[in-house]
This record gives sequence, structure tokens and C-alpha cells, in this order.
Amino acid sequence: MMACEAPEADPLDNLVLSKRAGVGNWINNGLHVPEVSGIDPAHPLSTPQGMSETHGVLADPDTLAAARYLVECALPTGASIVKHVGGDAVVLGGHLGLAPEWEDGSCDEDCQQWVSACMLARTNISDQTVVISLHADHPNIGTATHPAYPIYEASYFGNLFSTSAPKYICTGSAEATAQADLAGRTCSVDPESCDFEEFDDCFQLPRCGAIFDDGDPTAADCMAEGDPTPYNTITTYITASYGDDD
Repeated sequence: MMACEAPEADPLDNLVLSKRAGVGNWINNGLHVPEVSGIDPAHPLSTPQGMSETHGVLADPDTLAAARYLVECALPTGASIVKHVGGDAVVLGGHLGLAPEWEDGSCDEDCQQWVSACMLARTNISDQTVVISLHADHPNIGTATHPAYPIYEASYFGNLFSTSAPKYICTGSAEATAQADLAGRTCSVDPESCDFEEFDDCFQLPRCGAIFDDGDPTAADCMAEGDPTPYNTITTYITASYGDDD
């Protein structure tokens, strides 16, 4: 049986820039829908019970990217799981390591929130691949801003694995929205199109806590109106170069 990587819709969609401690993480996005069907956080990802090989995201070519994105969010670089789909062994590799325990164990609420925030931040219904800088109060991401990615785009939080599956976004400034639009980032420009519930200001108390690193904010423990749960949150920064004439 031949082992293969999960197929890509676009060669650029596999672009993942290397991690640098203390200055955020760069990663691609282009996930059309943050789908988690066929995935059960009560079981390890490496098992058929944790990620089904016969139904859900792995069984449909249109949602296979969601499985790949999820594993990249959850497991660290160098870790991978192998799934057998349609007679082929599909290798799904890790990158960020937000929930390494999920490879061979269960994924609790904390784990679910981190993976959900990562999946939401990487959702982009334009299907365009745009490199983004991730920031979070998580040791495997960090909060410092890189000068090449100076614009706070948005912050993402929720839990795709819960019954209600909330998907929340706080958007940045008008400049950030304009730059995101030029870049092809859709969810911060039109959250409703991504089925996200939008809030205008993550740092308007008591929505989120704020961590400041070199003067740039990273949202933490965000809450939604009517939902008292403080969620693990991922903030995205984007480059300011889009739309330049040179």
C-alpha cells in the first residue's frame, strides 16, 4: 500500500513558513469551511475513533483539507498520523503543536478551544492562500509582532467541537479590513459569509484580555455576549504590502 500526503487543491496551499520563537508563527490559510465532522475529541487523533477513516472530513475530497489543517494546528512539527482512506495511506503532518496530547490521548476543553481558534483563523472562503502571522498566549505561538506583519487583522475564538459550535471573530481597524480585503482574506472583511459571529473590538472590556508585546496587542481569554466562557484566542497579523504599486 502506498503512503501519500493529503492532496492539495493548489500547490501554494501547502506553504507553511518556519516557526521562530518569540516572534509569532507564520502559516498559510485557505480553508473553505472549518469542518470537524467525523472527529471525536474524546479519542486520540491517531485512532479511527478519533478521526474516522470512513466518514466525515477524511471521506470527502472536498473536506480533506480540513483534516490536514486540523492536524497542522494540533500536532507539532515532526509528528504525523497515518490514515487509510480508499485504499491509500494518507499522511497528515503537524506544525504548530497547540494540542500535542491529542495524538495519542483525548482532547479536553482547553485543547478543543486552541484547535478551534487555529482552524477559524485559517478559514478563508476565497480559497486564496495568504500567509498570516499568528499570535496567542500559548508557548508554541507567542505574542511578539514581526515588522513584516504589522497590521492587527482580527482575533478568533470558539469551539467547533461543542454542540453549539460557536465561531467568533473580533475585527481590527478599517485599515486592517482594507488590507485584508486586498490580500484576499474574507472572514475579517465579511464575517457573516464565513458564518462567524462578529464583534467590533476585542479589547473593549470585558470582551478580551490583552497582552502587549512591543506595544502590539494579542487578545486572550475572549468572551462573547451571552456566553460567559473565556475562550483560548488566536490573533492574526497581516502584511501591509498588499495594494502597493511597486
